[in-house]
Amino acid sequence: VETVQLWEEVAFGLEKNQTVVWQKAVESLETARRYHLDNETTTPSTSSVNNNPPTTLDAPTFIHKYMIQIISILLEQNPMKIGNMERDCVEKSVRIGLQIVIDDLVRLERE
Repeated sequence: VETVQLWEEVAFGLEKNQTVVWQKAVESLETARRYHLDNETTTPSTSSVNNNPPTTLDAPTFIHKYMIQIISILLEQNPMKIGNMERDCVEKSVRIGLQIVIDDLVRLERE
């Protein structure tokens, strides 16, 4: 449930404000990759974020709907105006995104 809540928080920020919190962006991609890699999905959540109606998110849905948007927002930041923690988040998000793509290609090759 915590994982789904994290995905919902990130999704809410992206859909309502086109923003993402640095560390939550990385954590959401890491957890999505882990569930996606294990061919598992999270149990649908009945929670709601910011008093919005309940939503259901699983790893593949989160990845396909939000991964590119998360990485794009982080990459758009001016490297001269962000600190080391933010740079680390950008680097980690790109690495995780590339690993998700590699994982998918390997999975497709096996099918």
